[in-house]
Amino acid sequence: MTQERPETAISLTLMAGAFIVIGGLIMASMAAWFFSGFDTFCPGTHMIANIFGSGIMLLMAIIGAVTGFLVILGAIRLISHPEEHRRWGLLIVVLSIIGLAGMGGFLIGTVLGVIGGTMALSWRPRDKPGY
Repeated sequence: MTQERPETAISLTLMAGAFIVIGGLIMASMAAWFFSGFDTFCPGTHMIANIFGSGIMLLMAIIGAVTGFLVILGAIRLISHPEEHRRWGLLIVVLSIIGLAGMGGFLIGTVLGVIGGTMALSWRPRDKPGY
């Protein structure tokens, strides 16, 4: 006998978390590129503005990657504890929106996370076994 859980919400949430993490990692690589040698490509830029801008990008990338990992953790918790679907669904929705700071997984991650979290929030277990 398999345990009943919100399968579609879990699938959408796992995809959302993966997109958000990938978006955060891409943003981190862009920040590293800006920090490492952007001044050679754009000789008129100031080094302090370059460091400040890449620092903000790196912070946004970290926020994106961490929220993506937490969205994936929310999906894993939905798998192991489907009776707490409201708690994890709300957390997934909030973290997906916060993940917009790190590109939101090209916006696809945020949209999938909000849909998956909303589905987890509204999920109801079946009343009768076997249906």
